Amino acid sequence: MTDGDLLLHLSRTLTPILTAAVTIAVFFWRINRIESRNVGPQPFVVKMQEEFHKEFASRKEFLDHKEIVDRRHAEHAREIATLYRKLESDKEEIIHAGEDRATKIHDRINVVIEKVGELRGEMNGRHA
Repeated sequence: MTDGDLLLHLSRTLTPILTAAVTIAVFFWRINRIESRNVGPQPFVVKMQEEFHKEFASRKEFLDHKEIVDRRHAEHAREIATLYRKLESDKEEIIHAGEDRATKIHDRINVVIEKVGELRGEMNGRHA
């Protein structure tokens, strides 16, 4: 066999093997890419039961914690309601104060208009 025949034989033998190896490598690379896709961000964190038991040693401990959280929630709800009532009260005070100021300003304007009218009457009486 000559060198040329040997090269031809090797190329014919190795080409399908190399093609198959590249095809398999591309196949596994694509599978790895598909599996590594992650939809994110995840909206919920799901904890396994084992993780839950790590946080609370017993049902009583969990219920104690729940009671504390419920109490805090109720306190915050009362505080919010108090602040809302105070806000409404402050708003009403501000509205009434504004109306009082407007009334006083109009009263002063009316006095000025009255005096101007008197002055005009005096001036018209002098010119006549």
